[in-house]
Amino acid sequence: MDLAFDFRFHDDPALLKGTMFVEITPGPYKKLHWQPGSRFIHYDTFCLFVGVFEQRFPPYAHYGPSEIPGDTWKGIVSDLASLQNDLTVARDGGQPTLPVGRSGAVGLSACFERDAVRHRAALGGLIRDFHAWLTQTLRSHDVVTVLGI
Repeated sequence: MDLAFDFRFHDDPALLKGTMFVEITPGPYKKLHWQPGSRFIHYDTFCLFVGVFEQRFPPYAHYGPSEIPGDTWKGIVSDLASLQNDLTVARDGGQPTLPVGRSGAVGLSACFERDAVRHRAALGGLIRDFHAWLTQTLRSHDVVTVLGI
């Protein structure tokens, strides 16, 4: 397996190539997809840290909507911040454990490690951007929904 990871935190659905994206949208699920105001993370990249969602929100659905309350997001944000820190330390020679969860992401970790230094920096940047967006979004929404692929 050889992948080219997309570590961007997309904000314009018109620019996405394909449909393999997880959509993160403010508020509860409205039975709409590819909404303005949503953010998008490529599924393969999201699978590198989906275990955080599975642990903090056990009913997380890979193939459907997961309405995650603000209090749960606080734990997710904390775990993502820890992962971002681990990725930073790993660039200096450490080895982070990626929380790939039960996603069936066989081989993703190995692909990630093939270009470890660059991938760790890029994933850390994505998590930083995701964290900033979530912090802002949770100021005005009690729920943020993750729409699986």
